Amino acid sequence: MTGNLYEQLDFNLKVTNNFQTDADFKVEMLANPKSTYSSFYLPVSSLKVKKGETAPLGMIFIPFSSDTQQVHLIFRDEKVGEFQYEINGLVECNILCQEVLRVPQTLFTNKRYTIELPIPTRNDLVYRARKAAEFLADRL
Repeated sequence: MTGNLYEQLDFNLKVTNNFQTDADFKVEMLANPKSTYSSFYLPVSSLKVKKGETAPLGMIFIPFSSDTQQVHLIFRDEKVGEFQYEINGLVECNILCQEVLRVPQTLFTNKRYTIELPIPTRNDLVYRARKAAEFLADRL
């Protein structure tokens, strides 16, 4: 899984039931103990999958740091069995938008320039990501 720093990414994980019977799995998410916060969110707590079939499991990824994020999903059905998936979230840095660094003149390679550029102290991406994470934490 690859997402941009501070941006919400909704994705589906394909979950296959390799057991010989249909199952109603309880899904438990275990975050990496080294992480101080969760980057992954799981909107459901169970998933029904028929034997030998694959079902989508919707998840949300909102990274707040550029290091690799990791989470384990444990699927349990007391009558059928259990298994787990490991999800690694790779984080790409956002491309600075043109509004942030707007160079006021044309630059040539054979000259030296000293240009002051205003860099805003407010990061709207962090603000939106924090609001989304708070909403998800309250809802889930």
